[in-house]
Amino acid sequence: MSLTAPALVALLNKEFKPNIEDILAVYGDVTIDKKIKNIKVKEVELDHVTLVFNHDDLEVEMLKPIPFKEPLESYEQVQSHVLSMAREAASKRNVSHLQVRQVWYPQTALERILVVLVSVMMVAKGFPNLVYDVILSRVLPVPNEWIQYVKPYNDFILVTTVALHAAEVAIFLVPRFFKYRVAPDYQIEWLVLTTVEGYPSIRRFDRIVAERAKLWKHYEEGGKLIPDSNE
Repeated sequence: MSLTAPALVALLNKEFKPNIEDILAVYGDVTIDKKIKNIKVKEVELDHVTLVFNHDDLEVEMLKPIPFKEPLESYEQVQSHVLSMAREAASKRNVSHLQVRQVWYPQTALERILVVLVSVMMVAKGFPNLVYDVILSRVLPVPNEWIQYVKPYNDFILVTTVALHAAEVAIFLVPRFFKYRVAPDYQIEWLVLTTVEGYPSIRRFDRIVAERAKLWKHYEEGGKLIPDSNE
């Protein structure tokens, strides 16, 4: 079945909201500030896309038709052209055309073990005797002398680990928040995960970006738009 105009409008508004803002800013020559709200696609035709938005100082909706350079032949071509415009517009605004709208939690055994180790050290900071003398001495299949050797260094290891992870947050993660326009709710979860795990969390973030890039390429080449069920 061929793509229809209403279906394309609905999916663009659902899946590509930040990209519609980019198009309005760059191709519609509208300055985006806090007074601009509710940006969405109103209609698509073979020769233009019309965006609509509200302005706090005005009572009526504002319409912004954005013409294409030449008429297209199908709405699949319109889809490709609009997404191409969005990618170029995002680049001009110094952000990515991709947006991260999900969180991936530890998946591998190594990632989960790391989370457990750091969590145990956090608990041990407040209850060292309970953790090292009671719990770990009974659970871990290692000589108790080894456990007792680590006990005095628990706080030093924990503080050093968290400090290193905090540096990774500042250097690697926060710039990704701005580039990929991560919503505040997701930012909090990524911050907690990276503070505990460190760079493995950032690698998962990058895998999400890679998946989004593949989907975008598929869409921009005219592939069928399918809402992302993982979000």
